[in-house]
Amino acid sequence: MAEYPFLKKTAEYIEPLGLQIDDLTVPGMDQILKRAKERVTEAIIYRRITRDTKKTNAEILSYPVALLLVAGTEQTSIKKRFALSEAKQAGSNLNGGSNEKILKVALDFGWKIHLTLNKKAESPDEFTIHFTDYLRNTSHLHDKNGS
Repeated sequence: MAEYPFLKKTAEYIEPLGLQIDDLTVPGMDQILKRAKERVTEAIIYRRITRDTKKTNAEILSYPVALLLVAGTEQTSIKKRFALSEAKQAGSNLNGGSNEKILKVALDFGWKIHLTLNKKAESPDEFTIHFTDYLRNTSHLHDKNGS
């Protein structure tokens, strides 16, 4: 959950806690708020968000708090940079991950995806994704020229 804080499993973990914004002022929540601020700062300055999997609970809970901080800025550029930074980190985690982990994340998004075993020894296994899922997830991507 700390590696992929945007998954449904993470939301299911957080929801029963019933956390409210006012809870961030309670003693003991300072680590979560500190980590949320670090996430936003890393996104803005470094365009990459690290994961601190040693402090799992703070890492998990800092994600929705960071989202609140970003949303509170009302600046589209910060929102986009944060989203892209989270995506880059998740992508980096997936690149080193097992096929099982990749499938789990993809299925969490509701993608129709499966592993295709390659017959060529020099080629790794590949994933195929249904064309409509591909279009739905790439239609918003474009370069600065709008193409």
